[in-house]
Amino acid sequence: VEVRPQDVAASARPLQLLALGDSSIAGIGADRLEGCLAVQVAQRVADTTGQPVRVRGYGVSGARTADVAASQVAALDTRDGADAVVVVVGMNDIVHVTPPWAYRSAVLDLYELLRGRLDDVPVVACSLPEVRSITIVGHPLRDIAVVYGRLLGRIQRQAVRRVPNVAFVDARRSVGPAFVRRLETMSVDGFHPSTLGYGLLADALARTISTALGSERDALAVSP
Repeated sequence: VEVRPQDVAASARPLQLLALGDSSIAGIGADRLEGCLAVQVAQRVADTTGQPVRVRGYGVSGARTADVAASQVAALDTRDGADAVVVVVGMNDIVHVTPPWAYRSAVLDLYELLRGRLDDVPVVACSLPEVRSITIVGHPLRDIAVVYGRLLGRIQRQAVRRVPNVAFVDARRSVGPAFVRRLETMSVDGFHPSTLGYGLLADALARTISTALGSERDALAVSP
């Protein structure tokens, strides 16, 4: 999908954004294509940078972190280049109770594989979601999932920060409270975000992606 900056006649080469992950990247819960997380992120990056953005989504519903490392990284199409990568995955690791040691290994494998495959392309990792917003699961199971999700969240954050040149966006802290307060941020299934919820996540992710792209352009501008 290619999006263009709003109110800007941009004719430059489109920025290439690759999106990996689970059902969030696949767009489950959005009510239209433009409401999908990957497309909303791309539109915000386009509006911020003033350049068109072509986003290619590789997300698979039900994917865990190890699945992204095992299949999606290898499937990346980089023939047109890649300017940035965004990864949103981990909810299914909570649901399926991936053991902490296995989860840590999967996170490291994923981002080390991406760094090896894509050299210096900016990579942005999204935190695990705010589990308290998932209404399809009642108490006490939701309380258990919240505790386990925060354990895996700490492991994810620590592991991601061990890999050079990967930016970590703590969406649970920045937009998680809105998901808890506002029922309309979740889709009718009570598990996936709605178009509105994806928009909140897109706000958090696009800021970091746009900053990373700006830093890359600045570095190229001063290169000998």
